[in-house]
Amino acid sequence: MVDSSIFIARKLLETMLSHATFVYPQECCGLLVGISEGGGKVKKVTSVIPVENVAQKNERSHRYVVDLKKYIDVEMNAEESNNEVIGIFHSHPESPAQPSKYDKDFAWPDLSYVIVEVRERKPVRTSSWTLSEDKSSFVEEKLIIEKKL
Repeated sequence: MVDSSIFIARKLLETMLSHATFVYPQECCGLLVGISEGGGKVKKVTSVIPVENVAQKNERSHRYVVDLKKYIDVEMNAEESNNEVIGIFHSHPESPAQPSKYDKDFAWPDLSYVIVEVRERKPVRTSSWTLSEDKSSFVEEKLIIEKKL
C-alpha cells in the first residue's frame, strides 16, 4: 500500500541517472536533501548530492556504502537552510529497482530509498521505497517527477 510520496524535480532526477550511468557497472549512491511534511508522508527533494560508494571495491557491483562523515557534513549543511537529509539514492546495475536484502538490513527508518535500475549502462526504471514501521520490509512510495525545481 502506497501511503507516502516523494517529489523530485526532473533536473534532480537527471543528476541521479547521470551518476548511476557514470559509475556503472558499480552501484552509485548519494543523498537526497529536502523537506519532510505530514510526519514524513510527503517529502520534497530540493537537492541531490552524489557521493562516492565506499563499499569494499570487490562489492561495489552489488552494494553501496555512504561515508558517514560525508553524511554528517551534508546533514549539517542542510540544516543551515532548514532542510534535512530525507533519503538516499543508489543504483542497481543489471538488477531490478527493488530493495535487496542488504538494502533492508542497512536501511534507516524515516528515509526514502530511491533506486535506479541500470541495464547495459542505461537507466530503465526508478522507484522509491521506505522501510515499514516494524522494519520487516520495504513499502514502495509514490515517486512524483516534477518538471520544475
